[in-house]
Amino acid sequence: MNNLPETQMHWLTLVLIALETMLLVFYEFPRYLENPQERHRPWFMLLLLLLIHYNLWNGLLPDPKGFSIPVKTQYILLDGIAYLMGAYFPFYFYKSFELRSLRFYATYGVLFFLLLPYIVFVAVYAYNGRLLLDRLVCLTVPALYGLLVLILMFRAIHRKSKQTGNELQYMAETGAFIAIMPWEAMCAFAFQPPPQELKIIIANMGFIALALMQVSDNIRHSRQERRRAAMKEAEEEDTAVVEPVMVTDEALTRFKGKCADLKLTRREAEIVLQLRQGLTYQQIADQLFISKKTVANHVTHIYEKTGVNTKFALFGKLGL
Repeated sequence: MNNLPETQMHWLTLVLIALETMLLVFYEFPRYLENPQERHRPWFMLLLLLLIHYNLWNGLLPDPKGFSIPVKTQYILLDGIAYLMGAYFPFYFYKSFELRSLRFYATYGVLFFLLLPYIVFVAVYAYNGRLLLDRLVCLTVPALYGLLVLILMFRAIHRKSKQTGNELQYMAETGAFIAIMPWEAMCAFAFQPPPQELKIIIANMGFIALALMQVSDNIRHSRQERRRAAMKEAEEEDTAVVEPVMVTDEALTRFKGKCADLKLTRREAEIVLQLRQGLTYQQIADQLFISKKTVANHVTHIYEKTGVNTKFALFGKLGL
């Protein structure tokens, strides 16, 4: 009763396919067009595409009544997409995170210990049709190789972190590693198929977490880029000559009210008044015993809160 009409696809499978398709088409692909220099994005897009196909085939097959394809062929297709996903994981980590020590295991190792056993499975199963026995024999080597690759992935991530000292990158790569770990449990389902919804949840939950991490990382990078651009504008704006003026009590009262409305801190309000007096960032830094960069950072925050990007627009906004 939870399946879609005329199919054996569970509604949850369809929801995940739709969400992942929208993520691929409306988020990942446009961002790739905006910045094709991002090396990791094409590999993640391919990962999403494979996951969508995995969900689609596992939602529709095997279905002897709904398709004219022989049941043997349907099982071969199902196992094929599962083997392909397993083979792509190490390659994804190798290319996306530049884990050079995984090169052999992600290329030649995958070819010999994952894809070759699948070819053997296809030949044996096509010959005798004993699905569970053939899976047991042909899945042993890929399952053991999958465990080995997981260990090597973790070691490669840890080794790279020690070399680069980049803690944020280490956390991102470790999160991605944890996200794919549930896939190793999928081997057990080859012999005792669970309900479709459970299988799909286990297969997708790690990738959904990985996608969310990718989105979060993109947002963080975008904010950093905007902040750097804003700081550059603020530093360039420091060269603008400001004629100092006497701020009247009435203007000062109005200024304090607008600062409160825009949630400027006491230090930020103080810096605005010093800017209005015609002081440069360096002069403000000397008076407040802070660095010039800290002053520029404060000005960047002020511009963000007030929605302006020049001193004169700022003074007009705050009634100075």
